[in-house]
Amino acid sequence: LVIGVACVGTGVRDYKGWRAAIDDGEPCSELFDIKSKLPESVDMARVETDLVRIGCTSPSANRTNR
Repeated sequence: LVIGVACVGTGVRDYKGWRAAIDDGEPCSELFDIKSKLPESVDMARVETDLVRIGCTSPSANRTNR
């Protein structure tokens, strides 16, 4: 039995996609990876606020909103 898992972060290009990754429960490590690939057009202050709000203060942190 082979089970495929798709990475939500693949291809996230805007704030809406970023929020979808958060809402889907992606771990902090994945969110930081997604953040590093977001285009400059995304409001990074808003992204940072989202990370802090859910307890992702570093890639190794654990989300606190679960």
